[in-house]
Amino acid sequence: MQQQQTLSLTQANSEQKTTQPPSRYSEPKLVQLMERKGIGRPSTYAPTIKTIKSRGYVELVKGSLQATQVGMEVDQFMGGALPELLEADFTAQMESSLDEIAEGNQEWQDYLIGWNRTYFAPALAKAMQALPEPTSNGSNGGKVLEKSRTKCPGCSQPMSKVPSQKVKKKYFLKCEEGCTAEDGRGLVMFWSDRDSNWQLPKAKSDQPTTPAELTDYPCPVCKQKLEVYKYQKDGQIKQMLRCSDPKSRSDKKHKNAVYFFSKGRWWSPKHGELSNST
Repeated sequence: MQQQQTLSLTQANSEQKTTQPPSRYSEPKLVQLMERKGIGRPSTYAPTIKTIKSRGYVELVKGSLQATQVGMEVDQFMGGALPELLEADFTAQMESSLDEIAEGNQEWQDYLIGWNRTYFAPALAKAMQALPEPTSNGSNGGKVLEKSRTKCPGCSQPMSKVPSQKVKKKYFLKCEEGCTAEDGRGLVMFWSDRDSNWQLPKAKSDQPTTPAELTDYPCPVCKQKLEVYKYQKDGQIKQMLRCSDPKSRSDKKHKNAVYFFSKGRWWSPKHGELSNST
């Protein structure tokens, strides 16, 4: 070829190629993938697949699992709010730690407290910021709860129906005006088949079996003395340390200001182990 030489077209061809997506997983193939990546254990493979199908995240189409619109929306939200939970390595490492606990090579309290402090609590707080805040008219995407004819015993306003698969009626009632029960819990009511009406929860496990006794340990929130609080749960007498001031206990700051007794020591999911020198 020489500079400025005229060239003529002899032949022109085009070829169309479409990139094929990876084939979808069948249930056995998904189990093989989970096993290869160290996610789950033989006893959890079937329940895991059953869960994602029952919640409508995937559906079986011609023998293959196909993500639904709900599944893709949940995946997109989780990817932005809690991306680590979608990583196979994250789950596999936690599975290994749980194996160590099951074999008695690691203390479950230390592991869970550390995991909650270093990852879960900060990650959950960050994820909560990604949630849309519901408004009274639901204009920003927040779901408005259906109102019930039952009036709140605290403010006499209609209570809202909160969907729940854990109760027989598939929903319970909650006051959205900020009312709280006397013991500091949010004011909710559950249906009683025996009495055929809505009732406040009866917290039998919270009733002390003996009068509370004061300690020299300070409350981590208000520095009032902590008291030993004994209660009955699952037929056993248990005890914990809580703030001795009833009025202070009702505020939100005191929600996690408690210490449980386990293996000869007091520990808190938020504040860690209570040392004798405190």
